[in-house]
Amino acid sequence: MINNTTTRLLTVLMVLVPVFSFGQADEPEINVAGIRFLDYGNKLPEDLLTSKSVVLLQIPPENKNSSIRADWRPLAEEAHDMFRSSGIDAVAYYFMNDVISGTEASREFAEEMKNRGIKNLIILSDVWVKIKGKESERFVIFITPFNGEADLMLNGQPAWKTQNKKLEKVLDKLEKETSRQRLVKENLLISDYPELFRDIDIIKGRRSETYSNSLKVDKIAFAGFDIADIPENRPGGLINNNIAKEAAKANGIARGNNNKLSEILQQQYPFEYEVVPSHPDEQALLNQGFSYIVYQLHTYGMSIKYLLDYDIEEGVSDFITVKQQKGKTILRNIPTESPVYKFYLKHLRTNDVYVGSRWDADETWTEALRNFISNIRKDFDVR
Repeated sequence: MINNTTTRLLTVLMVLVPVFSFGQADEPEINVAGIRFLDYGNKLPEDLLTSKSVVLLQIPPENKNSSIRADWRPLAEEAHDMFRSSGIDAVAYYFMNDVISGTEASREFAEEMKNRGIKNLIILSDVWVKIKGKESERFVIFITPFNGEADLMLNGQPAWKTQNKKLEKVLDKLEKETSRQRLVKENLLISDYPELFRDIDIIKGRRSETYSNSLKVDKIAFAGFDIADIPENRPGGLINNNIAKEAAKANGIARGNNNKLSEILQQQYPFEYEVVPSHPDEQALLNQGFSYIVYQLHTYGMSIKYLLDYDIEEGVSDFITVKQQKGKTILRNIPTESPVYKFYLKHLRTNDVYVGSRWDADETWTEALRNFISNIRKDFDVR
């Protein structure tokens, strides 16, 4: 059973669909922070120029007919020049997709940020939105304090945001705002160039490219999809009203996904299992007799390879997904920088991780799950 009271908001950040509230000149108010109800205002964090910040990049596909992520460098390099001149010490850049890619990844990225002394989050987004029926590009800068936890930010905390169809105007607005507020400037030794990180140590035990033989007899948990909490007491404003609507919609999708997850497992998974909350208490699972849990990651294929400690071959443009269909092995090429889902198995007592004997990531979670299960069935010779 899914216990909604134990879920957190983090996974729902993965929705990251722009939320619009149309105002003057039909300009959309774009939400880049996911399901978060924030107190948007015109004040930047007072310590923005005296502390370290991290930049979370949201980059669109290279074109409307592709799922491949566009190059991050032009956006980051232009923004970093302005951050540096303004005194904003952006010590690390991450892809937002990576940071919110899964339960364990989010926790470890947040821990890394905390260890580096990060005080503020900057979300730098290049998004395409539909205005008067026409696809239009918008650049967004969003700034809010980092709460030091895996969910990144709390409902109700202050946030500053600006957007424009031209990147230079967005950057100029931020630079002028730091000057207008006369923020104390102490950051002097700032890196000349943006530094991107997409790897984090989420595997705390041993790593194995196989499946444990004890799956036949041990109880296994599958982490479900997150249900967002929609607080009654939340900041007002059109953007927050629209986020509440988006949250209700996202929750409907999550409940449908949980039903689909149970349906696929019931039909295809050959051993004992149970669906549990998306952010379970692993010690509690151990106490309940579970030995393993299956988590999922959802981000770019290359990032998942880094996160799960695969050997990375330079210059590869595609990864080959291995699928089992009607008793036959099917190979499918998916670009390395396209978003995919990947399931993996974790032993709760030892933290050992089993990634499987074949690369089985796919573009939808249902196909990735079916690949995961069918490859298990093949390895255990279950017909």
